[in-house]
Amino acid sequence: SSDQRLKDVDVPLLLLSAIDDPIAPGHCIPWHAARENQNLVMAVTKHGGHLGWCDKDDPFNGCKWVEEASLSFLGAALDH
Repeated sequence: SSDQRLKDVDVPLLLLSAIDDPIAPGHCIPWHAARENQNLVMAVTKHGGHLGWCDKDDPFNGCKWVEEASLSFLGAALDH
């Protein structure tokens, strides 16, 4: 599993997860590993399922929140 390799990440990495993910639920989130590596940024939401973050106002038109969060993180990482 990839969580065993988080300690080796040496570039900025955004980790997105949802507590209600049916595949990798909240109790599987590698909290400790994320805290131990300064290159990791963990974003956890209460809802989102498995790759299913839909916008509340337009749930059937893609996942703009994920795209915006990812682009924002990438921009900040590149500026750093």
